[in-house]
Amino acid sequence: MPKRRKRLNIRRRVKLKKINTKLLSRKKEIKFRKNFFLIFILNLISVTTLIYIILFVEPESFMAIPMFFLLVFIFLYFTFLIVFTHPRKSLIFACSVTLFIFLRYIGVGNLLNFTIISGLTFVFITYISGK
Repeated sequence: MPKRRKRLNIRRRVKLKKINTKLLSRKKEIKFRKNFFLIFILNLISVTTLIYIILFVEPESFMAIPMFFLLVFIFLYFTFLIVFTHPRKSLIFACSVTLFIFLRYIGVGNLLNFTIISGLTFVFITYISGK
């Protein structure tokens, strides 16, 4: 009988653990819904600043190129955050797209580099999702 009780206790713990993880994921989803408006506003600010830099700032001016890449990264991060609702996935996708844009800027961005970056991105996302 003690072994059976022990098995039942383990099953109860597993059920409680599943319930706790569901509650935690639900709380994260609710928290994200509360922050959606803030993320949307930050995304609008970043895209308007990015458009301003593209239209009115000369590329030869001081810190124009690094500021452009920083704003592209911020814009992509918030956009992917709205789409995926997962901060790590959006960070990885924003880094990979920004990296490819940078490679295009320095002149080595081609289809092969795009394929390699895309493959590494999806492998890394699959690895993170598997945990």
